Amino acid sequence: MVDTLNKKITYNNFFISTLKLINYLNKRGIKKNSKILILSDNCSNYLILLTACLFGGYVACPVDPTLKSERLEELKKNIQN
Repeated sequence: MVDTLNKKITYNNFFISTLKLINYLNKRGIKKNSKILILSDNCSNYLILLTACLFGGYVACPVDPTLKSERLEELKKNIQN
């Protein structure tokens, strides 16, 4: 069981959420080895995103959520190359 700031999620729900995210990304046309910029605080959703990247074959690119928008735009351009 994952406990993030007193919010609990069962392993079953964790993996169901992970599979739903993978299916969502696939339906949106995101292919394996695609780079995904992740701008999130540490929480269960962040872990779900990382796990979906692992199981779905995507490249996770975590970014500090306090990053300024100019730097974020620069990173977006860099990962598209």
